Amino acid sequence: MLTLGLIKRHFVTTQWHTVDATKSTTTTNEGALALLCEAYWYPLYAFLRRTGSSPEDAADLVQGFLVHALDAQIFQQARQQGGRLRSLLLTCLQNYRRNAVRRDHAAKRGGAPAVALEDRAGAESRLEQFTTHTETPERIFDRDWALELIRHVIEQLQREQVAAGHGKRFQILAAHLMEKDSAVAHFDLASQLGISEGAARIALHRLRQRCQQLVNSELRKLVDSPEEVAAELRHLVSVLARPSTLLTN
Repeated sequence: MLTLGLIKRHFVTTQWHTVDATKSTTTTNEGALALLCEAYWYPLYAFLRRTGSSPEDAADLVQGFLVHALDAQIFQQARQQGGRLRSLLLTCLQNYRRNAVRRDHAAKRGGAPAVALEDRAGAESRLEQFTTHTETPERIFDRDWALELIRHVIEQLQREQVAAGHGKRFQILAAHLMEKDSAVAHFDLASQLGISEGAARIALHRLRQRCQQLVNSELRKLVDSPEEVAAELRHLVSVLARPSTLLTN
């Protein structure tokens, strides 16, 4: 069962209004481009490493690709295709790797946001921590998206609860958000909260309901129709439900 300890910051969910901002050249939109580059660096780097590139080649390829993506207006070409911007970027990266030569990476490297050596070392550490031999790099890439969307929702939920004066209660309840109800020891939870067992059940249920609302809200930013939201939600659940050693520490 997924817990908060497993919701790592792997992949930033791109909102389409942020992608739309890349259609202009204003200072604000340049900031949006920088945000997109920062958001996608690790999952793209991790994909390349898992498919045979060395740390040095992967870093050069990703930074060269990000410059290429901006120059070729890949983000501008992106449309709301069932929330699959991540798939578009992955396909473009693979094409770029097949067609690019090493000297192009070195020549273009200066145009992309610089990645410090310690950042690359951190990425390598994450690769060592989250490994699997049962899933393809493409499926792991998709898992990164799902985990990041959940992480983003949990952060939103925490901000709401803190603002409402329920920060301490949230910290206690949050550890059980992703657990099956049958696995929750409601009596112990009630003792920690200083409320009745029935009140603890209701508090957890309401927090889960709000979490679901926020997930749906995030998905609506990626797709156009309620049907597509439902499809994305099913995809999210299926990705997180896959048995894998990826989520073991």
